[in-house]
Amino acid sequence: MTAQTILRFLQDDMSNAAQDDKIWRAINTSIRRIVRTYPWSWLRRNITATTTDAATQGFLMPADMVDVIDPLDDGDGVVYKRLDAAQASESPTDWRQWYYFDAGIITPLAETSGVSIDKHTKALTFSPVLGATDYTGEFIRLTGRDGEDYGTHKMASNSALVSTYMGERISGGFYVIRPSTVKRISFTDYTKARIAVSASINYWVYPQVLIAPEQELPDIWEVPVRELASIELTTRTYDKKQENVRLARMNQYEVELAKAQTQDGKAPMVDLPRDLTGQVRSMGWRNRSSIYRRITTE
Repeated sequence: MTAQTILRFLQDDMSNAAQDDKIWRAINTSIRRIVRTYPWSWLRRNITATTTDAATQGFLMPADMVDVIDPLDDGDGVVYKRLDAAQASESPTDWRQWYYFDAGIITPLAETSGVSIDKHTKALTFSPVLGATDYTGEFIRLTGRDGEDYGTHKMASNSALVSTYMGERISGGFYVIRPSTVKRISFTDYTKARIAVSASINYWVYPQVLIAPEQELPDIWEVPVRELASIELTTRTYDKKQENVRLARMNQYEVELAKAQTQDGKAPMVDLPRDLTGQVRSMGWRNRSSIYRRITTE
């Protein structure tokens, strides 16, 4: 399914009462809300985070990340549960390993105006130029001169993106390299200090901002996106007469969203029963893991 499918439906639904730019904004708002509700299979990614005992800050996660998918495993059978950063120095139990997102804001590497890029290209130009610093692998948020957000993109070099840019042409727009919303992940244990870990992390991301009719969306999103976008367009500002209509349509949207999640084709993420060392509980010694690992205080 392409974005044009949703656009045409909403054009018909609105009977030309809304301009296309308003419809695109409603579509993008709806998509961001839908993305945050569930780790959709087509948006799932994987990265290996490597940390050290001497680190003063955590591993930098990709800027387009929505959230990580629990639980985390380091490959040796040790499982890391989520913990709030405020609890890192006072973990709830001495026999558990944890991960948390560092508290505090990220300082962007560069943040100013002067970026330009054409639609359907990867080439970036900067005025003034970026300088000698190599930003390969970093993420850049692109914004039009009017403040319109055109998404966060990974940089292949100081002059190119990894993926083709699908937004409107930007000339002298604003940009942020390593946006302040990026998260750093750290690991800790009963010692209440950062620990050395190499863990495979599953997470999911925001898709590119939709503004091109040819951009693709999964078919299972068709009904939820058009339902929520239609609500945004017709009842975003509502009076008492519209309140019941909005509630009824939101209920229908929730039903359609649940159907889409069921149809995503991903097995439910079951948190298996585990003992205090993080090993999966099993009945009888015959089923005991050969890589059983006991955490000690040595």
